[in-house]
This record gives sequence, C-alpha cells and structure tokens, in this order.
Amino acid sequence: MRPLSSSPSLLSATVGVRGRQSMIASCAVGPLVCAALLLVAGSCGDAGDSKGNEWDDPGRDRSQVVGSQGLYSLLALESHRTVHDTPEDFPIEQRHMRAGPIRDAGGGPEPCLVMRPHTDLSYRLPALPTGARLEYAVAVRRNAYRDQGLVRWVVSLDGVLLDEVELDCSATVADEDQRWMHRTLDLPHAGELRFVVDYEGDGLRGPPVGLGILRVALPFEVERQAATQESPNIILVVVDTLRAKALSCLGNERDTSPFMDRLAREGALFERAYSSAPWTIPGTASVLTGLSIPEHGLGDSDSNSLSERFDTLATVLSRAGFTTAGFSCNPLIDSAHNFHRGFESFQTVGWKAISEVEPAVQEFLSGVGEERFFLYLQPTDPHVPYRPLGPHLKRLGIKNAGNVYEEKARTVLDRWYAGGDVDVGRMMRTNAHNLDLYDAETAEVDRFLAALVAKLDAEGLAEKTLICITADHGEEFLEHGLVGHFNQLYEESVHVPLILWGPGVPAGLRVGMPVENRHVAPTLLRAAGVDLPERMAGPNLLSEIDRRALEKEGVFLLSQKGRRGDFPGRESAKLGSMSSLIEGPWQLIRCAEKGPAPGSYERLFNLGDDPGARKDLAAQFPERVQRMSGRIASWLADGRAKRPALVPTSQDTLDIMRGLGYIDDEDSLEGDDGSAAGGGDPRETGEDSVEDAEADEDETPKRP
Repeated sequence: MRPLSSSPSLLSATVGVRGRQSMIASCAVGPLVCAALLLVAGSCGDAGDSKGNEWDDPGRDRSQVVGSQGLYSLLALESHRTVHDTPEDFPIEQRHMRAGPIRDAGGGPEPCLVMRPHTDLSYRLPALPTGARLEYAVAVRRNAYRDQGLVRWVVSLDGVLLDEVELDCSATVADEDQRWMHRTLDLPHAGELRFVVDYEGDGLRGPPVGLGILRVALPFEVERQAATQESPNIILVVVDTLRAKALSCLGNERDTSPFMDRLAREGALFERAYSSAPWTIPGTASVLTGLSIPEHGLGDSDSNSLSERFDTLATVLSRAGFTTAGFSCNPLIDSAHNFHRGFESFQTVGWKAISEVEPAVQEFLSGVGEERFFLYLQPTDPHVPYRPLGPHLKRLGIKNAGNVYEEKARTVLDRWYAGGDVDVGRMMRTNAHNLDLYDAETAEVDRFLAALVAKLDAEGLAEKTLICITADHGEEFLEHGLVGHFNQLYEESVHVPLILWGPGVPAGLRVGMPVENRHVAPTLLRAAGVDLPERMAGPNLLSEIDRRALEKEGVFLLSQKGRRGDFPGRESAKLGSMSSLIEGPWQLIRCAEKGPAPGSYERLFNLGDDPGARKDLAAQFPERVQRMSGRIASWLADGRAKRPALVPTSQDTLDIMRGLGYIDDEDSLEGDDGSAAGGGDPRETGEDSVEDAEADEDETPKRP
C-alpha cells in the first residue's frame, strides 16, 4: 500500500458550488494572505460523493482501490475547538444537516456544525503524521436557499490560507445543485486550523450553513485483488431484527427458512450466537468492528457515530485491495453515523423492502467481474411494520386474523401498563398475529438469500465467495412482558442466527457453546487471509482451539435503557443501564449501576434447565451472582478505558430513536430513565434518517 498524493488545485468542479478565489478584507488569516491567494500552492479538491455507484462507471480505473484511513474526527474533539465569533442569536450547534431534497445528488444528511455566516472558529490540531489530510464538507441548509447571495468560507492553518469556497445560496439554485460540497486539503503540520464563514447578498443575514465531516485521514491506494477459492470474496448479511427462533434450523416449527437451513447444513451453524445489544446501532457496530460495546462506546455513551479511530471490516478489506459495497435498509446505519467508512459505495435506503434493493445488488454482482469484493447487506423486512408478501402467507398457512388491535402493539401495551382499558385476550391475539407476520417477513429474507446465491452461481462466483448471515438483534413478543426490542437482554432480544457458508468453512459444523457475533469480524478476516489490526485480533470462530479458549470467557451483553414488564400483569418498571453475562448455561442480568432503587435487580437463570428464563435463581446462588457481577464490572471498566473521544449524538438522532420507541420523550442517552415498552413504527415520524424535524418527501415504506 502506498500513500496517495492530492492533486494541487484550489478549484472545485461541483455543480452549483464555486471554489474560486476572492478577497475578504475581514478574513481571519489577514489581508496580506488573502491578497496572495492566487499564489498559494495548496492541495485541495472536490472529494465528490463517495457513496455513489462506482462499480458501474465504465470510466473508472479498476486496477486500484483509492481511499483514506481515518485518524480522528474533529467533531469528537470539542475541547480542541475555540469559537472566536458567532451571531449571538445563532450559537453553533452540532447535529446532522441535509443540504437539499435529493439525497442521491449529495443533499443527504451529514454530521456537522450548524451555524450562520459571520462565524469564526478554530481547532487545535493534535500531532499529525506525514501525508495527513483534512476531509470536510460545506453546505447551505435545505430550505434555506432564498434571496440572492453567496456564502464564503476561508480555511487557514496557522495563518496560511489553505482553501476558499463560495456557495450560491440564491432561491434560483436547482434542487439537484443543493448539495454538500466535499473538499480535501493537505495538512503539512499540526497547528490552529481556522474556519471563517461570511455572507454577501440581498438578505438581512446569511442562511444557516453546515461545516461537516471534519475528518483527518491518511490517503492510500492499493492494487485491486482478484478472488480465488483460497482468497474468497466476502458477503456479510446482517438481517435487522431477526431472532434465532425465527429460523427453522433454530427451533421455529414453521418452514420459514428452507434456504438458510440448507446453508447451515452445508456450512457452519452457531446455535447459541448473541448480538452485543438489543438494538441496531451498537449491535451493528460490534459486528463490523469486532469490538465490545464498552470499547466502541455506541450504546454505552451519548454517541451513535463510529469513531474514526476504529477499523471496520470495510476499512481493513479496502486496504487489502477488495472492492467494497454496502446496502442498508435501516436509516440508522448510514454515512451520517459513519457506518459508510471503508466502502467505495454505500447506499442507505431507509425502510425499503429488500426486494426493492435487490436489483442494485444483482447489478453489483453482474459488474464486479474478477475483482475480489466485500458486500455488506442489512435488510429490514422482519422489522415493524409487518407487510409480508401474499405468497409467503399462503405457503406458511397464515390467515387473516380477526378481532386484533389495529394500533401498534407497543401503544396498546403502554396503555395497559399505564392502567388503561385493554382487552387482554385481544392483545394476545394481536401479538400472535404479529408473530405470524414476522415469520412471513423472515421467509422473504430467505427468498432473497436464495436468489443472491443463485446469482453468484450464474456469475461463476459461488465457489469463491464466503457468506456470513447474522442479525443486529432479535425481537420480543411478550415472552417477558414487552414487545419490540431495545429494552431487555433475554434470549428473544439477543439470541440471533449465525451461519457461515463457503470456502474454508467445515461442512456440517454445529457449535453449541455461547458466542458473540462480534467475533464475526476477526473470523472473516482470517478466512480471507487478511492481516488483522491489533484491536480486531479476536478469536476465529472456525478454529476449535480458539473456541475452546473463548468458552471460558463467556458472552457479555449491554443495553443502555432497560425496562421490565409482566404482562398480563400490570407491573412495569423503567431501569437504568442493563448488563448481562452468559457462562455456559448460566445467565446473569443486572442493573447494578443504578444502585438500590425501585426497579433495580439482579436475575440469575440456568438456561439449560430453564430456556425461557422464568425461574430466578439469584437467591440460591449468591456467590455465583457476586462473581459474575464482578466480571461484568471489570468488563465495563476495561472496555471504557480503551475508548477514544466520540462524536456526540445529535438531537436529530434522538428524535429518530423516539420515533422507533427506543426512548421516551423525556429521555436522553444518559441517566437512568428507561424507554418505551418496545420498538415502534419509525415511519410515523416522517423521518427516514436525520435532520431537523422536517418530513422527508421521498420516504417509501417497505411494500406500501
């Protein structure tokens, strides 16, 4: 791998956005530097939209993988930021912002600082390696294009001008030109990096603008590799909300998953695999990074954005010469939360059915040729609302249910626990019907996977492609008094499928010990013959020696906001941070951080004798409880000690989480308040990702 030099240019080619030189007499770098602008030989250019369809561009150089390795994000270093000047009535706010109505044209949400012109701020850069560069973006906020005018940005390092950018903020700017302008600057040394934004135009003051991404990275380029059976492609499928019991091979009496069952027979099936958390962001982060929640911090802090300091499967494989592409149907797994890192193409299509994404996936497989690739897929079909296709209902014998609640089950359950009028029998029928529909949605994912492998066969790729199927978390259907997910750490919430199939996978391997699906990352890298970064050097689940050592460690789980309920009883309590340890058949669930308070508890179960976790044995085995609780405390402390500074969660992400039912109106991601009774229907928020409180016009629910 060799460094990549930036092209020396101060001009941007972005449509509708200007990167020309102009003098700003009051600019923070001083008039002499401004006057000498045309003499500056910096390195700056439009980085473009790294989330588009690169693989089907006939003009692209297919011989090289070009990218950058993140060092840190300035958005995570608030203590390094100084605000020199800003309008009194518009303080700087860190959040996600959209630049325009068309995401595919670059108008989608980005993490950024939102401010008005006449703002002057700087960052004190930590030490930098040779070749480091800044990747940043600027934009006018969506719906703020009005009057006639220009927004001007000036960027300097220790008083030396690096870049100047003009944005047209007039009402005449076309929708497709309302977009983020991505820029790349060489950083020759550490120092004071300063950003000044100004405005000239007909308006009384300039529009709200965003200064986004602010990523310090090292560029690279490597030779693109070819796939063989010994050096296979990798496909990772993280099915949103798919619990283990949804599959026939893991206990479902219905034939929901004939194709996944076949892959399990021909490959490896891990019968007791667990996600790290009962909700999407931390569960997915652990799968992609191989790190525990206390280490990466998502789901254990006020952050929901992956740190630049952590490698992911995509960053490691791109540096190894893989062609990389990702498709996420969950709006939380997107570039705004930094999940796109390492991907040459990453598309987030919020809440669309996998059948709507399937043509693009097939197109990718048709165009990748002999290139070695990593393909990431996150279908959301088993997530509410359930809208299964008729053929699956018919095949599984699912009929229309009568006398069920039309409201969301979560809404009815919340009303019940609040003392409201609910027909218990009708609620039970509603829950059973929802489980029927959930099974049918699982069958749709199974159909998609069968079509995926058929496409691999047709392209001659099946024999040199390793496939991994798992989930970010499970789903509750009143097994422990709640519905949805996010709230509890019982089997229905965290026990997930884990299937490996392809070159190097022992046929017919069935593993009955508890494992964490975060160990998928080091397992796949070893199977691919790729060197592991130090922080991803975990166990290989396909190695009997590694599994033997792993069995002694157990499985650790964490949920930020716990809750318990006892439907059809009326007792429900909000809890603080909930953690769990599984050792063999034993599971301890505790809320020790909250201390002795109503709702705090420790529960111990023997899942071998009591797979439904109904009989609490904590009082009978106090020494076991104490020992396991101590291990959890050490796990939390050790992981948190390794965690870098993180980008804090914006208000926009909290709004999405409230729409999902993850947290209540009064909740933040810190403190001890719990969440609603279960995961809700995010489509009702009108949001498909993040940004303001505006409805998203192009939102398309799955199978409307």
